[in-house]
Amino acid sequence: SQLKTYTDSSLNALRTHMDTYIDAFAKHLSTQSPMAMAEIKTAFWAGTAHWDELLLQRAAISGKLVLSSFTKEFIKGFKAK
Repeated sequence: SQLKTYTDSSLNALRTHMDTYIDAFAKHLSTQSPMAMAEIKTAFWAGTAHWDELLLQRAAISGKLVLSSFTKEFIKGFKAK
């Protein structure tokens, strides 16, 4: 698969678009029922009591992958471009 290459200006445009959307969405959420928002938050965070352990496990996996020879070669090739 091919990775899309972004320029600084296209990344800034994407960031601006994302910031605008997030602001509008946050404003929309702030107009909703506080009780409904609390229930949604409870539902979204259900089953996350073990996140401290899970985040450490995922960080270890990420560290192992970053140090792999595949990743090192990929970065070396990327830097050469």
